[in-house]
Amino acid sequence: MPHLTLEYTDTLPRPVMLTALDVAHATLMESGVFEEGDIKSRLHPLAHYRRGREAPATVLFVHVRLALLAGRPPALRQRLAESLLEALKAGVPWPGQQPVELCVETCEIDRDSYAKSVISTDAG
Repeated sequence: MPHLTLEYTDTLPRPVMLTALDVAHATLMESGVFEEGDIKSRLHPLAHYRRGREAPATVLFVHVRLALLAGRPPALRQRLAESLLEALKAGVPWPGQQPVELCVETCEIDRDSYAKSVISTDAG
């Protein structure tokens, strides 16, 4: 824990989004809130999306979701969301042809229904 997911319109260049992933991941690692090995980050390109009446080719957005086990104080969740947003705004070379909409949300994972296992196999 935590799980960091960046969903983005596939109209954004892949190298830009790989940088965004690195920036967001580093922001969580530097936050001092989590053990580094617990942070799991990933990109999800979106091939099909809509925003209002705009043509999909003109839409650029990134939705960042930070999933945390329930119980973190709201002020901490807000601080993490704001630090992710600021890091992405400042640390990523966003394309200049049109505005890129960035948003960050935090959500809580219910501890009672969350299941996790680490599977390892012996080499011998």
